[in-house]
Amino acid sequence: MLSQIQSKASDHIDLTHEEALWLFEQQDASVLSEIYALAARVNHELNGDVVSFIHNMNFNYTNVCELYCTFCAFRRDGDERDAYVKGPAEILEAIRGRAISEITMQGGLTEKV
Repeated sequence: MLSQIQSKASDHIDLTHEEALWLFEQQDASVLSEIYALAARVNHELNGDVVSFIHNMNFNYTNVCELYCTFCAFRRDGDERDAYVKGPAEILEAIRGRAISEITMQGGLTEKV
């Protein structure tokens, strides 16, 4: 199976579901070493020496939430002292001037589902 995958990788042909599953199931160190080398080679062919990453900002716009999930220590009722809901102006102020390429917006559920 590995030689078939190596051949497809060399020709930039997508793997089948079964081939991808086979890759994920490998545990033998020597096979994994070959897979890693193949991945590194294909990555270099496609991307050269270019490395990139995303500057992400995780923005919590509210901690007010109607649900009471047992795992959450974040949520608050709307009348609690430290409850907050941030509007568009506050959101823009928080991100203004930052060198970010992605914003993740998250917060509580403010209406029952």
